[in-house]
Amino acid sequence: MGSFTLAGFKFFYPDGIKWICKRCSNCCRDIDVRSRHILLLPGEASRIAKISNMRKNRFSKKSEEKLYQYEILKVKGNCLFLMGDQCSIYDYRPLVCQFYPFTMKSDGETSIISLGDQGCQGIGSGPELMGGYFKKLALAALKFLRD
Repeated sequence: MGSFTLAGFKFFYPDGIKWICKRCSNCCRDIDVRSRHILLLPGEASRIAKISNMRKNRFSKKSEEKLYQYEILKVKGNCLFLMGDQCSIYDYRPLVCQFYPFTMKSDGETSIISLGDQGCQGIGSGPELMGGYFKKLALAALKFLRD
């Protein structure tokens, strides 16, 4: 397991993981083995409302989560913003989408980034992910969580 410190927080990440996005968009839809829940932080929901010119209740519903207070609605099991196999809000996609197939758990001082979806088609393909990749994810998380 690798690690780095950023903004006073200690981050741990998995070593030896090869991954590249295959653009299959399975992360944006329900599949046989799981139902996808795309959760949003309050700031993300506000930003998506602004760029999509939609009220929050037109693209999301309230979540039971404490931190992620909204969940993107789905149409026939697909994320509302999935058009064909492309994300219509890609440049503004939520943090959980940026992290996929990884997840991050934090106790306030230490955060652990781990592989969340072993079934992702990109696992085992592409380059081995190094600390720089996980540092970019951590920076995105810090930015989103401070907004």
